[in-house]
Amino acid sequence: MNKEQKNKLNELLEALKKSDKNSIEILYEGTVAGVESVMYRKGDDDLSYFRNFEYYSQTHKVDAPNEELIDIINNSIENDDYSWFVDGFSEDSELSHKDNCEYDNYDLDFCSMDDDEIPEEILDEDGGIDVLKLEDNGWSFEIMDEEEEFDESEITEISISVDDKQFTFKSH
Repeated sequence: MNKEQKNKLNELLEALKKSDKNSIEILYEGTVAGVESVMYRKGDDDLSYFRNFEYYSQTHKVDAPNEELIDIINNSIENDDYSWFVDGFSEDSELSHKDNCEYDNYDLDFCSMDDDEIPEEILDEDGGIDVLKLEDNGWSFEIMDEEEEFDESEITEISISVDDKQFTFKSH
């Protein structure tokens, strides 16, 4: 661990000891791809699709009490190993944002309407359902299930807010 990393960790440690709340966001970069089941709903009507997805960056929120964060920092400092700090956040995080670089609907799995009930404003020129028109016409979107086929992402940045102070750490 270099001197700058150690100083920033010590500064964060002092801020955590004086506060009872924190907010942690972790930026991952690298390709993640897989298949997800999605549902569009409007009123009583719904459509379900399977779609391939691929994205490059994602942000996770971590819900960790200050005591847990203090332990992670102390272990990193005691072992003089910055990776203890970075790797301490790899579990128990919740995806809060991802870039949707690319997705492809490939199978309409279920439709609660008969073909003659599907509103024309959501159809494309070939008579198929246009997903972009669904979103433009008030249909809500929900990811029902997601399965990753491969994940080549890694942590590149950790941002921690304590009270009104922001701390940003690079992974390397």
